[in-house]
This record gives sequence, structure tokens and C-alpha cells, in this order.
Amino acid sequence: MLSEITERRQQAVSLIEDMATAALARIYGPDHALRFISNEGERQEGKATNFTMRLQVVSKYKGQELVTGLIGSVGGGLIEAVAFALRIAFLSVLGWNGPVLLDEAYSAMSADGKLQALAGFLKETCELTGRQIIFVTHAGHGFREVADRIIHVSNEDGEAVVRYVDASHIPSLPASEGW
Repeated sequence: MLSEITERRQQAVSLIEDMATAALARIYGPDHALRFISNEGERQEGKATNFTMRLQVVSKYKGQELVTGLIGSVGGGLIEAVAFALRIAFLSVLGWNGPVLLDEAYSAMSADGKLQALAGFLKETCELTGRQIIFVTHAGHGFREVADRIIHVSNEDGEAVVRYVDASHIPSLPASEGW
């Protein structure tokens, strides 16, 4: 029974690592990956009694492997990208095929092309999984090329006005108002 549990855990870990690595590679480049680091070796040697795992991002920097923890990390939307990939992976493990709602999920994403790469990854995820992603953002310019439908909500005289808009009506660069 222990070998069955270990095998299932490894399958789940692989699925999660693969999904998050695909997201990181698509957004940040092919040298980024998510890895679970466990204390299994220490446990087997009797140095630890409880099983633990930590999520870490592994990347290359000047030819060296750089390992970054996610807890307390900041910058460029890395945590948001991993969190989204983990959500999709966990939903896949659970068998949930319904829509996913993301509300300003990538507000920390840097504007150096990563937003467009993220948009492409979200589109690919929809196509590969058949899952609908409903994405709420103030950065409509970053997603206009991949959105199937765009709904713009504005405040007019204290009332919310909702309109379907064509992607060509969204400015290509972020504006201070309206988008």
C-alpha cells in the first residue's frame, strides 16, 4: 500500500511540476522550472520524522542554477504565474472542468513582454484543457489579442455600464483611465 501511495504522490507532483514549469517557461523563458524539494532522503536516513515538501523556482542566471523560494518572494509576477499553474494542475487532479475566474491575478506582472507571454499561455491553456478562463483586469491592452470576448465595465455618473467591445477598441498601451 505504501508503494501505491508513493506512486500516486509522485504522479501528482509530476503533473503539478509540469504544469507550473510550462507556465514559467512560456512567460519567463525556457530556463525556468518549478520543483518540489522534499526531505525524503533525510526521512529514509532517520534524520527527519515528518515528510515535507517545498516549492521552488529553478532558473539559470549567468550559467549558474538559481533556486528561489516562493514564500516571501516578490517581483515580476512570478508568484502569480506559479499560483495560476498550480490552480489549473490541482483542478485537473480533482477532475474539475468548469470555468476559472481570475480577478486582477497578474497585477504584479512586469510590462516587459511578460504580460503578452502570459496572455498567450492563458489562451494555450484554454485550448489544451477546454477550460474557460474569465479574466478581470485593468490591463486590457495585454490580453486583447487572445481574448475570445471582451467586456468593458465603466463608471458613468455613478453607475456601472457594461459593454461588449471589439479588441481593436482597446488601446495598445496602458492608459491612465478607462482601461
